[in-house]
Amino acid sequence: MDGCSASDQHAFWKFKYRNSADGQPFSQGKLSGVFGGGIRFNFIGVLANQTNNIVEGYSLNIGTRVAPFKSVPNVRVAFELAPYVVRKFDSGVLKSNLGVVYTFGRKE
Repeated sequence: MDGCSASDQHAFWKFKYRNSADGQPFSQGKLSGVFGGGIRFNFIGVLANQTNNIVEGYSLNIGTRVAPFKSVPNVRVAFELAPYVVRKFDSGVLKSNLGVVYTFGRKE
């Protein structure tokens, strides 16, 4: 990247896991998953003539979110795996994220 600013754009699909026995969500929606993909753009590098390609690479994000506290349902613990490959698919890195998520404005 040579010091240029890059922008990651992601699209996610959220789903809830269901119990295979009765088809109901586990513990009333306390466990959910996310799935999505992303593209890394480098507009500044093209403008500064450091690269000829706007697209730097691609990622696939897969994760889960758990609401462990019944008294505070908007707080969740998140874990995600995000493999990233460069544009030519000749190298990449596996990113993992562990964090705390707070959902503003709604109670689930």
